Amino acid sequence: MNEVSPFLLSGSSTLENVNIELREPADLGRAIAEGRSLRGLTQAELARRVELHRTYLSNIEQGDAPEFVYRYFALLAELGLQLTVSAREPANAAN
Repeated sequence: MNEVSPFLLSGSSTLENVNIELREPADLGRAIAEGRSLRGLTQAELARRVELHRTYLSNIEQGDAPEFVYRYFALLAELGLQLTVSAREPANAAN
C-alpha cells in the first residue's frame, strides 16, 4: 500500500503552511525527503550543504535512524509528547 505524504495532505506544494506530527523516526526521514523535494533539491545538493555523504542522507530519508533517535522518540512517547515539523520563518532555501 502506498503511503500518502503528510505534506500533500496539507494541500500545499510549499512548506510554508506545513505542520506535521512526527510519531516515529521514519516520520522524520519522510519529512526531510518531502522538504528536500519541495525545495527542489537533490539528495546530493542537500547533503553537500549540510556536509553529509549522500548515501547517509538517503538512509535517513528511508527511515534508517541512529539508535539515539529511537530513544528520543521513546522518551517523548513515554511522556505523552511528540515532535512537530513546520517551516521556519522566513523560509530560506538559499543557505
